[in-house]
Order: sequence, then structure tokens, then C-alpha cells
Amino acid sequence: MGGGGGPDHAGQGQGQMSLSASAAGGSSWWPFGRHVGVVPVLGYDPDVPGQGEASLLAELEIDFEEVGRKTTTVLMPWRRISEAERDVVAGGDVIGPLLVGLALGFVLLFEAKLHFGYIYGFGVVGCLGLYCVLNLMSKTEEGVGIGQVLSIYGYSLIPIVVLALLCLIVPSHSIGGAMLGVACVGWSTWAATRLLEVVMRAREQRYLLAYPSLLLYATFALITLF
Repeated sequence: MGGGGGPDHAGQGQGQMSLSASAAGGSSWWPFGRHVGVVPVLGYDPDVPGQGEASLLAELEIDFEEVGRKTTTVLMPWRRISEAERDVVAGGDVIGPLLVGLALGFVLLFEAKLHFGYIYGFGVVGCLGLYCVLNLMSKTEEGVGIGQVLSIYGYSLIPIVVLALLCLIVPSHSIGGAMLGVACVGWSTWAATRLLEVVMRAREQRYLLAYPSLLLYATFALITLF
């Protein structure tokens, strides 16, 4: 009897030692507790406040400073863009444009217009077409990337969101709504042209850059007004 219990106790002892060693080493098989194997992989320390949020933003490639600068450039297109800001403007951030499209769709919901499909459909198809046109116009070998095109035209859609907000107050089918539409289309076109001429270094071609941009934003204005 005594000899039969020895192996069981020995097995339990080995199991406890194995579990302790796994917990101390941070084995990833143990799904609970603080010592989990994903901790050193993600570089996250629960004792350091705010580090988890920073790691998540880095994983998603979200830079709020870049989003803020691009938004400011669109809202104030007359502001001079320095050479140091060119790298930020030329970035291919698409998180901001996705949020702008969502904002436009949600504002239109207040007017009983469910246009999310139109917004993203016209946006993607229009940016793909403009990507081809802009690369044909580019004087540099690298041209302009599809991410840059999506980013520039997405951020420059902010004035159309402003138009949608104003149409909650001013009737969209009135003369005032039409005048607001023309003003916001011009605003978006100006902002997109400014960003494109900086990224492509094509200031002498700015009127050629403005024409297809005008057509794209006129489409979004029609969606918003009607």
C-alpha cells in the first residue's frame, strides 16, 4: 500500500514543480495570471501606466499628431506648408479618411439618408481613377502612392462633412444650400490641390490637379444635398 502511493506523490510533486517553472518562465500555455508568454512579445508591462495604449496605437499605425496636422491643413488651406511638414502631409494615413467617411454618413442619417455605400463606393473608385491620372501627370519616377491619394482626398472631404452639418439648419434644396454646396466643393478642391502640389512638387500643374478633384467633390456634394 505504501509503495503504491509513492509514485502518485512523486507525480504530483513533479507536476507542481513543472507548473511553478512554467509560471516563473512565463509559458504561453497557461491562459490565466500575470506571467503570460505574450507579455514580452508585445512589450507590455502592466506596472507601467499608459504603455498598453501606446503599444496598441503603434500596432494599428495611428498617429494622432499626423491626423491633427492633416486636419489643420485641410481646414486652413491657405496656410503655408513647410518642408518639415511635407513628410507628415505625404504620409499614407487611411484611418483619418475612414473616420471622415463615417462622420459624413452619420450626419446624413439625421436627414434620413443612408449613404454609406455611396460614400465609400464613390470614394474608392474615384481615388483609384485619380491615382492613375496623377501618376500619369507626375514628373518624378516614384509618382504618388495609392495610400497617399486615399489619405489626401479622404481628409479633404472634411468640408463636405461641414456642408452636411449646415444642411441640418439650411434647407439643402434652397438657393442657400446650393451656395453652401459650391463653397464647400471649392474648399475641398483647394485643400486637396494644396496637398497634392506639395507631395508631387507640381505647383505649376495645380490647375490640372484641381480639375479632377473638383469633379470628385462635386459628386459628394450632390450626394449630400440630394
